[in-house]
Amino acid sequence: MSPREAMELSKELLVKFKMNISSKGLKSGDILPGEKEISDSYKVPLSIARGLYNSLKKEGFIKSVKGNGVYLLKPIEDDKTLLRNKSFLKLGIVAFLEPEHPDAPFNMVSGILRFFDHRSAEHQCQTRLFNTRPGFSVALDLMEAIREYQPDGILYVTGAPDMMEDSIRTRMIEDNVRKLKMLDIPLVVCGEKTPISNNVDFDNEQISSVAIEHLIKLGHEKIAFIQIAGNEPWRLERIEGAKKTMARHKLAITEDDIFKIDSLSKMPEGVSRFVERKLKNDNTGYSAVFCSGDIIAAKLIETAEKAGFMVPENLSIVGVDDDQRFRYMDITSIPQSSEQEGRESFELLTEIIRHKPTTPVVKKIKCPLLVRRTTARLQEKSKAA
Repeated sequence: MSPREAMELSKELLVKFKMNISSKGLKSGDILPGEKEISDSYKVPLSIARGLYNSLKKEGFIKSVKGNGVYLLKPIEDDKTLLRNKSFLKLGIVAFLEPEHPDAPFNMVSGILRFFDHRSAEHQCQTRLFNTRPGFSVALDLMEAIREYQPDGILYVTGAPDMMEDSIRTRMIEDNVRKLKMLDIPLVVCGEKTPISNNVDFDNEQISSVAIEHLIKLGHEKIAFIQIAGNEPWRLERIEGAKKTMARHKLAITEDDIFKIDSLSKMPEGVSRFVERKLKNDNTGYSAVFCSGDIIAAKLIETAEKAGFMVPENLSIVGVDDDQRFRYMDITSIPQSSEQEGRESFELLTEIIRHKPTTPVVKKIKCPLLVRRTTARLQEKSKAA
């Protein structure tokens, strides 16, 4: 163990030991375990345990009496350092991270990791990344590394490369969750709903509802919905959210109004087909489109304007993600904040570690709407037409 590693382990042990003593309600005069017992209980070298008691002596919390052991001089609750570190946790973060990818600074995994870096810098937790590369799966050696690290909890961030097919991605995630649960360590899955684990994910029905409500308030009644094809729960939830919102206003969105693109790689051709078959068809009468992703919305704006449509004068468009790559287009969008996802994951994981629920806990994140230039009130002449 390097001097730096020993220092970090000593700091971590000091906080954990104080929290443990505080939670047991020990008071002045109570006897504490010996250095060997500390070493065995916390699985640290005897030298680290000895250093712990030296630190506590310097801070005036304990006193050693030869032949009688170690006594507590004053309640740990009086320690302001402990109060600052009351949420201190040792966490393992399992994720696929490809830092050399050009979009890495903008993806959800990087954003969540940045959030946990801030938490770590504030001494609320210690984190270690277990990267699932290569293969994007949790291999046996990765599980052994996690077990050796002995985290209080694990956050599995399910982000995966865009080129991976959804069906393969779903099976991979389910397999990874089953493996991680074998470690018997509190686990929260972030970014994917799984019935066998605690989950944090965005409220996808609410995302669609916010978009459709905005368009209806602007007078739009014929609204199309575009997304990449797939049967993943979040895709189905977005469709369900759109249908429910339209129904609340006594409007309909049928299967003909939901346009599915085969894959992200075929998105440009799919958007062109939508413009040719739907927008340019006088029978559809669409005045607004909800795109399940800013990347689709950006391509739709470009293709529709080339076909003679003006955004937003006679076509309003809403996207999802608040993707920084397309901010120059001022797309009305619903942000899925990685900072918010990180915060909600941290809070849920803390709750799971402390209270150990017997059934999986699901936490859904609600998202706001950012109104920009790509939506406008439906003009009367368009409504009459």
